[in-house]
Amino acid sequence: MDFETRQARQSDVDAIADAHLDSIRSIGPRFYPPQTVEDWAFGLTRDVYLRAMNRGEVFFIAVGMIDGKPAVLGFSSDYRIDGSKHGTSAYVRGGAARRGVGSTLLRLAEAHAIGSGATSIHIEASLAGVEFYRSHGYVETSRTQTRLRSGRTIECVVMHKKLAVTMQMNAYLSFKGQCEAAFKFYEQHLGGQLGPLFRYAGTPLANQVPADWQDKVMHGSVTVRGEVLMGGDVAPDRYEEPKGFSLSIHTNNAAEAERIFHALADGGKIVVPLEKTFWAARFGMVVDRFGIPWMINAGESEEPATT
Repeated sequence: MDFETRQARQSDVDAIADAHLDSIRSIGPRFYPPQTVEDWAFGLTRDVYLRAMNRGEVFFIAVGMIDGKPAVLGFSSDYRIDGSKHGTSAYVRGGAARRGVGSTLLRLAEAHAIGSGATSIHIEASLAGVEFYRSHGYVETSRTQTRLRSGRTIECVVMHKKLAVTMQMNAYLSFKGQCEAAFKFYEQHLGGQLGPLFRYAGTPLANQVPADWQDKVMHGSVTVRGEVLMGGDVAPDRYEEPKGFSLSIHTNNAAEAERIFHALADGGKIVVPLEKTFWAARFGMVVDRFGIPWMINAGESEEPATT
């Protein structure tokens, strides 16, 4: 399922409420009796989310197509409980369940929590969400009855997750308006997974790019075999051509190196042809169609080193 994610704005609260109600009413009946489902949905109006935002809760939404129209497929949120302990939740429409929407949204909420100084997340998960949270590293600690807006209660599972706060070093690329196309190209040809794409529109940086750039990517990422490549579109007056570095790919398979090299060279420029060298079975350098320089290595050369 194709979708894009971004931080929610107050103008999104009606769509968030609609997605929340759809999630409860489409998935909830598998785990709770009808009366409990209706109690769970009771009182979920736009004001609930407006009040939460005003308290500092941060929401993320996934937007995709439903019946040919754009709609919020699901949402997640991050909020501080106490000190470095945060809370989160993630809800997805029944029609978008098990398609990666919830996982992407949960990762966004966790990343925001880490960026806000959180070291752990504690949640009261509905029975419908337990397996989902468990698959993402959350551990059950107890069971509880959570009071709903109707005044009745619903059985929930108290879960927590310790957040791994580590240092990573990642390449960050600048594009002159083709970031989305580049990352989708890398996803296709390098076997990657496209991450969330955040647009300039609706952000504090919207007035720093031209009016026709509002849909350009302020920040995005693509994960290739566990490595995260990040980047964004830079306003035309601040863009500089990439130079002084190369992204390096190493594979043990010469045929795979050939495939990757020629995919990157298509529409780009070959700097050093892919050939056998004294240190590798294949080595080549190329600048792809988006202006990004690459080095491709494959295996070790069978030629003996000379002294």
